[in-house]
Amino acid sequence: MCIRDRGNGKDWNGKYEPLMEVVQTRGFAFGVMESLLSSGIKIGVVGGCDHSRPPGGVMPWKYPNALTGLWAKAVSREEIFAAMQQRRSYATSGKKIGLIFQMDDHLMGEEYDTDGSPNLHIEAKGTTEIEKIEVIRDGEVILLQTDCGQHALANYKDETAKPGEHYYYVVITQREEAGDNYKGIAVTSPIWVNKLA
Repeated sequence: MCIRDRGNGKDWNGKYEPLMEVVQTRGFAFGVMESLLSSGIKIGVVGGCDHSRPPGGVMPWKYPNALTGLWAKAVSREEIFAAMQQRRSYATSGKKIGLIFQMDDHLMGEEYDTDGSPNLHIEAKGTTEIEKIEVIRDGEVILLQTDCGQHALANYKDETAKPGEHYYYVVITQREEAGDNYKGIAVTSPIWVNKLA
């Protein structure tokens, strides 16, 4: 589930590649994600720890335990694959952060039309205190909420969105856990909104 031609996504096929690996052992690929989204490609996110330790060596990577979170209707092979195909996913740097992102009752990964101002709902449960919640629309941060506690809620009505199609996604950053040298970060698959008026 990756993009072969990361420069312009010309080899991308949404039916067979609905997701991209936005975080892995070496770090986050926000630039690649933004490049694809801004070019009109509708793609969700996963996290993976697929790089093995070199023989006799030490893992040199930053996020050796990157994870994928899925919102599936049941814990079954069929429903897990359905959640992946529908991009109901988020990725973390390795921390088991609980995260859900909705807009007007549409879940991350979905597309919808609206003639009003989109309403966003975010709920996150960290393994430590959540430092910030960022909402990104079309590559720009439109909401920054800080000092959120370990269980954070955010509701936001985007009254600045102009008519046309927009993509939104959420990035959560939490404090380091004891003994860690990196912050817990989670990013959602986008929601695409076609604002009609």
